[in-house]
Amino acid sequence: AVFILNWCRLMTWPELDTKGAQWLWERNLQAHVSRGSMDNRKPLEERLLYAAWIRACLFQRIMERDINCHSELRRFHNLLDNSVRKREICQLTDALRYHYGIPFPQPDGTYVCIDYAFTRQIEEDRDSDERVLAGERYLLFQCFHRCFTGDFHQEEQWVFYLYLLFKAGFREELVQINRQPGLMNFRNYDSRKYALWTPPYWNEAYRTAVSVPLHQQPIKSLELRLSPKDTAVNDLRMIHDVDRAVRFYEAEGEKLQAPDWLDLEPEADVGPDSAGQKTFFVLHFVKEKDEALEKHASGSCRHAKLRQKLRRQALELVRALSRHPYLCRRIRGIDGCSQELGCRPEVFAVTFRFLRECPLELFPGSPLLQTGASLSITYHVGEDFYDLADGLRAVDEAVCFLNLRRGDRLGHALALGINPELHYSKKYRLVVLPKQDLLDNLIWLYYRSEELGIKIPADLRERIRSRAEDLLTELYRNFMENGRGKTHGGYWQPS
Repeated sequence: AVFILNWCRLMTWPELDTKGAQWLWERNLQAHVSRGSMDNRKPLEERLLYAAWIRACLFQRIMERDINCHSELRRFHNLLDNSVRKREICQLTDALRYHYGIPFPQPDGTYVCIDYAFTRQIEEDRDSDERVLAGERYLLFQCFHRCFTGDFHQEEQWVFYLYLLFKAGFREELVQINRQPGLMNFRNYDSRKYALWTPPYWNEAYRTAVSVPLHQQPIKSLELRLSPKDTAVNDLRMIHDVDRAVRFYEAEGEKLQAPDWLDLEPEADVGPDSAGQKTFFVLHFVKEKDEALEKHASGSCRHAKLRQKLRRQALELVRALSRHPYLCRRIRGIDGCSQELGCRPEVFAVTFRFLRECPLELFPGSPLLQTGASLSITYHVGEDFYDLADGLRAVDEAVCFLNLRRGDRLGHALALGINPELHYSKKYRLVVLPKQDLLDNLIWLYYRSEELGIKIPADLRERIRSRAEDLLTELYRNFMENGRGKTHGGYWQPS
């Protein structure tokens, strides 16, 4: 429940510093019409301050406080600047949390108010699966009820309507509804989802994403995905934080009586029906763009910085697995995820092969020892591509370079099932891609088709060869050796 968790956090705790995430809100992901230099559309951060103030006023109104929401909004609008407005709203939400909000127990033994609108009137929903939605739903229901019964006069109805507009506008910036295709658009949304969360909202996210599905559905096992950290201690802490929150909610709010997280052994206090036995982790190694290539860096291979990062993460993961049997029981596989344009499978080859070929004897207590299997591999590939040849080459390279075998998984691999006629008609039969990618695609088509026994008409095959030769000459003129023909073959299979 990414949107509602962010909304509750911003409406209930507006005083928490959001400057670290300010860069996320500098542009709108949902396009809007500009009405020129006199457009009165306020920046997102300012709109959120107004929304928090209106929500607090509406909440006081439904709690039978003697307050005029329209007059309060006008007073708030006439304040000097946003710093004064923020101070006012922080003081007000402080008071509302203290007087009305119900604090929820946390896995670390503390109690935190998630939403001041979750009051004693709906306390029976305290342990419900949808409790994170209950406070906002209660507020909206009471406001709509008063609109239809006439308890809200016309000006208050307009104030409530303004709140709904602010809320819908913020949702557009968190939920991908802008209809733009491609993983880059998804990544822009994904980078915003968790930027504002604090530990209580992370714990609530673990509850809604893991504990609730396990209660509502007959799930035998649930795969949880996280990105590895740069140190073994942080890998352990990350997985333990998730496990602790899930087990805490499995115990229906009872504080875990467990030793310090470094010594936690799940078998000691986890029953057969616990989430600890139904969940496992897959670590996501994240693809990144090669920034050095854009800066025309020389003297290093492509993605040199990312390769070093992956190497460091892999070594720390092996160190963590070899030292902590707890992690061996929780981690079952690895994955490569995120935007694949500009980041080919070859970048992950050494890391994935290294992790797969590590002797299992290094990992005491691992369930893998019982089956003799190694870490399973998923690699997300063939999701986003310049054209079909580009996507198919990515799938082929993943299988080859990562040494994938039966039982491993290709994530989505859409390129394998797309109708070529439909694909190119949507692109108006015009494909734009970097020359380097076009060269690699043509060389791959020319030689891989021959290896697989795929017949390409002679005239088309000659066109592929000729275009590849032209690109080789254009891109690598300074590195050519003894004529074009020898370089053509050496590019596919260097001697």
